[in-house]
Amino acid sequence: MPLQLIPVSWLIGTWRGVGVGGYPTVRSSGSPRRVAFTELPGKPFPPTTSSRSWLLDDDGNEVRPLAQETGYWRPEADGAIELLLSHPTGYVEVWVGTADRRQGRA
Repeated sequence: MPLQLIPVSWLIGTWRGVGVGGYPTVRSSGSPRRVAFTELPGKPFPPTTSSRSWLLDDDGNEVRPLAQETGYWRPEADGAIELLLSHPTGYVEVWVGTADRRQGRA
């Protein structure tokens, strides 16, 4: 594993959870989310990420897909980190920060 990936290596895997989401014009509801972080062993690429969420009905059943995004984590050896996310609606986000090496997390 390249040294710059060590601070974000704990993210590798698939994470699942349920939160509450909503917009001003949409009723708030439970929203399960699945986020996957994938390392490409042997390749000089940063970890990829994909995230999906679903609308739930009152009984907790998935009704339809909600948000989806894909992207790349771009950690650097000096602790700087970028997260590039794209959405199927055409939005692209760039998040910039630092990885806390003492805690081993971003």
